[in-house]
Amino acid sequence: MQTDQPGPRWHRDLTRWYRNDRLRKTVEKTNLIETISGATRGPGTYQAVFDGKDNAGKVLEPATYTLCLEVAREHGTYQIIRKKIDIGDKAIEKTELEGNVEMGDVSFTYVPPTAQKIQ
Repeated sequence: MQTDQPGPRWHRDLTRWYRNDRLRKTVEKTNLIETISGATRGPGTYQAVFDGKDNAGKVLEPATYTLCLEVAREHGTYQIIRKKIDIGDKAIEKTELEGNVEMGDVSFTYVPPTAQKIQ
């Protein structure tokens, strides 16, 4: 991801994220691109962590949310994996998702914020 001059590039290739971020930016009046962007990583195993809170740090209400994993590889393909997840006060054990040409061996777990304090 390029964030300096001549300006942000490549994040527009993540079409779902970019579209949703434009709406979020209008409502929240904040810019997340500098806080989440970085150099493209090579192939490997990576972990992302979501703490169950919104951008203001408030715990999200129990509901059904959609986990979206989006990849746009330069000189490669655009891929997206979506999975509806019920987020609440119950943990979700490791759940495997079907990978694709850009993402393989994809899984997630969920630990409710209340249980995170106990650990």
